[in-house]
Amino acid sequence: MRGSPFVRALARSSSALALMTSLALPAMAMAQTASQDPVAGDATTVDEIIVTGVRASLDRAMDIKRNSSGVVDAISAEDIGKFPDTNLAESLQRVSGVSINRVNGEGSEVTVRGFGGGFNLVTLNGRQMPTANVATVGGDQSADFGTATSRSFDFSNIATEAVSLLEVYKTGQAAVPSGGIGATINVVTRRPLDAREAGFNGSIGAKASIDTSVDRGDDVTPEVSGLASWRNDARTLGLQLFGAYQRRESAAVSSTVNQWNIFRRDDLLANTSVVTPTTVINNLPATNQLVAIAQDSRYHFSESERERVNGQAVVQWRPMDSVTVTADALYAENTTTESRSDVGNWFSRPFGIITFDDNEQVANAVFLQETLGNPKDVGYEQQYRATKDTLESFGLNVEWNATDNLSFALDAHSSEAESLPDASNGASSTLVGLGSNVIQSHSVDFNGAIPVVRTVVNDAGTVVNGIGYNGNGVIDL
Repeated sequence: MRGSPFVRALARSSSALALMTSLALPAMAMAQTASQDPVAGDATTVDEIIVTGVRASLDRAMDIKRNSSGVVDAISAEDIGKFPDTNLAESLQRVSGVSINRVNGEGSEVTVRGFGGGFNLVTLNGRQMPTANVATVGGDQSADFGTATSRSFDFSNIATEAVSLLEVYKTGQAAVPSGGIGATINVVTRRPLDAREAGFNGSIGAKASIDTSVDRGDDVTPEVSGLASWRNDARTLGLQLFGAYQRRESAAVSSTVNQWNIFRRDDLLANTSVVTPTTVINNLPATNQLVAIAQDSRYHFSESERERVNGQAVVQWRPMDSVTVTADALYAENTTTESRSDVGNWFSRPFGIITFDDNEQVANAVFLQETLGNPKDVGYEQQYRATKDTLESFGLNVEWNATDNLSFALDAHSSEAESLPDASNGASSTLVGLGSNVIQSHSVDFNGAIPVVRTVVNDAGTVVNGIGYNGNGVIDL
């Protein structure tokens, strides 16, 4: 039995205080009043046109690109809670030059212009966010889970409904924090004073996901979100609350090979631990050609469950037209669990039959079979993994537009991210392995859509290390 050590990752960015002064150059603007005369003698003057919906979203994103001094892409939500994606990573993949990786089928980290998540800087309303991630769930079967903390932000922790704008700065700008080689990604949340209409505004959304791969859990899982916003008629005071809950269960099956051994053909034939004079080799490659032989064969079945809770509160106060005070708080919690079952066989060698394919670069062994004089072991492994990620951020921003061309901004925030084990035994990963020394013959066939493994059980062998066999032809205690 192997239990991973207590893994704890903590990233903190506390009491960050920034004072920024900006000087804007006068901008040229064109205003046009349309006047048409569809009917003789009936002239209509249009003073203002308000565009909403998807058209407004596209226009807003286009204006951001047009008015920026660098290379910027943006996605703007067309209305309250209208991002249809599961999380922000899946929304960001809509931007050209941005791709994402997935964990258990869901978007997690982003790659911009070929630079991975660790090379991109992520900010929330212009504030750099801390990151903490222990990648146990959905990882490989080994106990080495890599670096616990990095600059790579996990976007699966944030729901999309409370976000109004995603900005991707592909070039550096003076007003944008530096540090992103690939890009700086700014997540802009909704603000109550930005509401078009005074009074109470809100939305409630509910969705459900159907995953037929689930074996023991629920095929249908819910997602609920709600946003409530209020501002007064004078646009001097605004309040906003947001909450979201999502649960998802999924399952995955796979067949893998831990390692492929590479030989020159002549070296393989001379290696008596792999082949013998009695080994049947089909479709033998040409002399000195590279060949690849599987070290083992494995089957995996895993079931995962994820629960995500998001909450946000914003208060805005505008004591005068030129001053805006914004206080906001964000909480995100993402708990994930995974139960995995593995069965695997290591080839003890030498092989009885080897069949190669016709690959001219590296000839791959597409069929392997070994028959042993004494039984060998077969491995069974049960794994349970559980982690809990939390993100907390509290901020205060004061913006003063002194003149049309001069503004000051004071911003302070305290943010903390944690990734902790969430299993009942206090570990992030527990692995239990069982070995049964009863396999007489083992073969794997890679010619089909999925590798087919065949084993012959013989538990009637002689006593090995004081352990005898009962000869019933099945694997039991």
